[in-house]
Amino acid sequence: MAKRLPASVERAVSVACSAAFLCCACLVVAGCGSVDNTSHSLTSSLKVNPPANPRAITIGYVGVGDVLGERSATMEANTIRGLRKAGYTVRYFKSLSLNPQPQLEAMNRFANEGVDVLLIDPQFSNSWTDLLVPITSGGVKAVFVDRKPIGIRPSRYSAYVGANTRQLGTKAAQAVVRALKLGEYEDESFEALSAPRTLVVSSFLGSTTDRDAFNGWEDVGSRFFASVDQAVVGQDPDEALSAFRDSWEKLAEQGELPHVIFATNTVAAQRTLKALTSLGVSIVGSAREAMKKDSTLSASGEQGWNVAIVALGQKSWLDKSTHEGVVTYGVSLPDDYSPQLTNIIANLVAGNAVAKDTSVAAQEFASQAFSSQL
Repeated sequence: MAKRLPASVERAVSVACSAAFLCCACLVVAGCGSVDNTSHSLTSSLKVNPPANPRAITIGYVGVGDVLGERSATMEANTIRGLRKAGYTVRYFKSLSLNPQPQLEAMNRFANEGVDVLLIDPQFSNSWTDLLVPITSGGVKAVFVDRKPIGIRPSRYSAYVGANTRQLGTKAAQAVVRALKLGEYEDESFEALSAPRTLVVSSFLGSTTDRDAFNGWEDVGSRFFASVDQAVVGQDPDEALSAFRDSWEKLAEQGELPHVIFATNTVAAQRTLKALTSLGVSIVGSAREAMKKDSTLSASGEQGWNVAIVALGQKSWLDKSTHEGVVTYGVSLPDDYSPQLTNIIANLVAGNAVAKDTSVAAQEFASQAFSSQL
């Protein structure tokens, strides 16, 4: 039976989420927010003509640049390029820190300068609802891109565009179930193994991204895994290492070390690899291998542990991997939201209804060697 996490910390408690899908240790990096797949139809179905003078429409884009990794920087650059190609005037602010305050100041500045639309790729804060009130009260439209703050009231923003990370979390867990031939995938020729203990490693608490990836994993894990817990490592490298060590030691004391680790984004994946290396934990190529080796270790009383890794990952990032022995199964996350945003902005400015949340599909790709600079 899966352990349920306290809602007070957005289900991020200690640790225990391990499950490697594809008979290979996988690492996947997910850096976008998640949304309801059904919400895309309204925006897509609206047919609007481009504004007669699109340059008369000014967009203030408040982004994160490469603070959250290469993928975010690439996505923002491509999105801006596409919007400018469509004829819109785009002013861009790139955050240089993990503190959300500079972003809030940039939004206020853009609003005071009279932009028509604010595009926000937000830093992680649970206070966005109240902070947006004075910014949007003057009529400027607020559109979240790629991720959305947890708890923000729908009345405080005009639209949101992102990937469906809950669905991605579900697919990752289902791949582990298939690899271990659990449930309906049970095979008489397959050596029976107990259900794996799993640990979900996340790096953020203030956005829907990690929360939904965890929920998607738990949707499957609650039926097939021995445990589903979560560790939050944060952004600071030293603090992340300390947080992971604390969680790992608690699990070791309880005799509940995970067999499979699911990393919900690039940062979490990098932090996990570094922490496991420092702890002397071996990364193996599949959940089956991890469970068999750890069963032998436990029986013999030997020291050591083996884990398989599953991660939500961007193909461009995974292609650069150099970590020997780890195989990946990832997704190619959206790297350009301008097609959706061009339509949404045109409708918002025209006073037409738009879907509150729009889902953009992430393309899966085959497993491959994973590497990371630790």
